[in-house]
Amino acid sequence: MKTTSYFVWIKLNPSILVDLFVDIFSYLKENSLENIIEFQNPLSCHITLYYFSNKINENLLKDDIQSLFFDDKIKITWYKYFYREEKEFICYLSPEENENFYKLNKFFSDKFQEKEVFENSLDFVPHITLFKIKDYWRFLEHKKNIESIINNKKLIFKDNKIKLYAVNSNLVPEIQVEL
Repeated sequence: MKTTSYFVWIKLNPSILVDLFVDIFSYLKENSLENIIEFQNPLSCHITLYYFSNKINENLLKDDIQSLFFDDKIKITWYKYFYREEKEFICYLSPEENENFYKLNKFFSDKFQEKEVFENSLDFVPHITLFKIKDYWRFLEHKKNIESIINNKKLIFKDNKIKLYAVNSNLVPEIQVEL
């Protein structure tokens, strides 16, 4: 695969999110709103710990990752929004505060110092991307209802694994392959 970047992330059990995705999708369909958001692929449910350029040594990363664990439960406490680029908003799930997210991010940052990767220049925010808002004004009309669906779910992830993925971001949706 032609790789544009690599990510180290905490792989989460996608079955935990299935009902949430189905409920939001059903609401959108019932209201003829299928095109106002673009869902994240629920099968690639994760919390990104660190980003790497496509020049990084895969084998070196694999060795480091095999020695790392994240056996804490991850409880989702809230949803929030990122603003990216002009008129692009991302809805994400926010996990309960856990210093291990930050320790792992710092471990990779100190060891690899991939500062040329734009995402690494931003403040680290542990999150699970839920969807991208494509039609902001129509979304606002239904925001409370969609947020109510999110709020009604109790999401707790267990048995989480730290994984390395190769990514090709030139395609939509991007291709993510576990290494």
